[in-house]
Amino acid sequence: MKRNVYMKSTLRQPARTLFLLLLVGFISFSFISRTSEFIIIRRETDRLSEYYRAIGYLRPVDEDGYDVSKGAELVAKSRYVAYEDRQRFTSGVLEGLLNADVDGCSSDYEGNLYPMGVHVSDVMIYGMLTDKKYNETLGEYGGFELSFKVDKVEAGYPEYVGEGKTVRLLFLLDESNAENLPAPTLRKPGEKSAQGKHTEVIVPENTPVDGMEVGGRYFVKASYQFNMVVSWTLASNNLVVMPLNGDGLWFVPVEAGESVDFTAPALKELGDELAVLRENQSAMRVIATKDMSAIPSVQQVSRYCYLAEGRWLTLDDDLKTRHVCVVNSEFANMRGLSVGDTVRIKLRDLKNDGYLGYIVDGYDTWQEDPTSEQEFEIVGLYGLVEGGITSENVSMYIPDSCMPAEFNEQSVKEPSLSSYSFVLKSPQDQDAFLNESEAALKALGLKVRFVKNNAEGFWASVTPLLRSAAVNAAVFGLVLVLALALAAFLYLRQRRR
Repeated sequence: MKRNVYMKSTLRQPARTLFLLLLVGFISFSFISRTSEFIIIRRETDRLSEYYRAIGYLRPVDEDGYDVSKGAELVAKSRYVAYEDRQRFTSGVLEGLLNADVDGCSSDYEGNLYPMGVHVSDVMIYGMLTDKKYNETLGEYGGFELSFKVDKVEAGYPEYVGEGKTVRLLFLLDESNAENLPAPTLRKPGEKSAQGKHTEVIVPENTPVDGMEVGGRYFVKASYQFNMVVSWTLASNNLVVMPLNGDGLWFVPVEAGESVDFTAPALKELGDELAVLRENQSAMRVIATKDMSAIPSVQQVSRYCYLAEGRWLTLDDDLKTRHVCVVNSEFANMRGLSVGDTVRIKLRDLKNDGYLGYIVDGYDTWQEDPTSEQEFEIVGLYGLVEGGITSENVSMYIPDSCMPAEFNEQSVKEPSLSSYSFVLKSPQDQDAFLNESEAALKALGLKVRFVKNNAEGFWASVTPLLRSAAVNAAVFGLVLVLALALAAFLYLRQRRR
């Protein structure tokens, strides 16, 4: 058997061999430690830097313009831009759920200065008339208070009406629907006049409700008028009776267990109106976004909305086409929803660009518009910093990739001020991006704004750490090379014979 000369020489010099092993081991350990330190710092810096993203948006220089399409095209060509978000809006109808737009502000009502042709606050019910009385203090000419015990609801928010509930409907008189109107100065029964005499209330005659008898069952339509009371929680006591058609039909007597025939000529338009009402009361304004977490209005500094529970939608949701959504917390609370629940919704590409996703009066071809039924899991609830009208809670967000590409293509081609934003690859590219595009955007009448993120302070504290860790890794790498070279030299020199 041939002897191993090198092994025998090594065993004869244990001290020197141990020294070389310890030297190489120590230097290798130091190099690995410094390299790992640099990698960890770099990774955590990249993770934390996502919080300090450079989120930009466009604004007109003169504050009068609103078209940012040309500016968006210019921004999209920049090498510093990671991605854009051109939000798309469409209508979505919830399956088996109503929305929570219950305060009446969205619907057209008496005295509305800006009517939109929307009706979501109407109710259509069957019920027994349990009480009818005249009240001269209602409106300008007085009116009747009609108490109904509801036994069937064709349409209406549960906050307004429900089977088994008693509601108060107000029939308001005006010059067109009453004769022998009482004087506006009439006092209530039993109230004394200036001469100390009691004043009798004169009930107007020949009103449309004269044919209603207590104990009878009727089909009626009413609408919540938000300007009549302070709070919509009193809606069930302040529903105003509305005509069933344009020919003076205000109610239909219906026998117990029966329903009206909406195909009858007198009620044909009401049947169409009922179909729209049902759609509208379940309608949501669906917003498709590439990355909800990067929308300027959801950033903490904007003080517009906040994450109440769960999480925002992210770019990863869009890239992987996850069927997830974020909805308003007020809507979720009113309809018994929470994070983890699923909602089924029918997306509809309304061609008339309906207000808040609603079908407006006169748009008769809504059933021909393209639809797409999908199911989404609720992953987040958002709230508004300053709660306002309930129409603000009908907005829900989904990943852009989940909405059919042909839906609302116009929003992609011509984004609006509020629906367009972009994110730079790095916050450190902000100055370079402005130097590159600011002048060109100004020529288009636009300017760039970035969400305040305090990135300067973050990078001022992180950059020295990164630089120090990189230098340490490089120095210990060089030391490792020299140590290995020294160890090899000593090992070979000791065994040169």
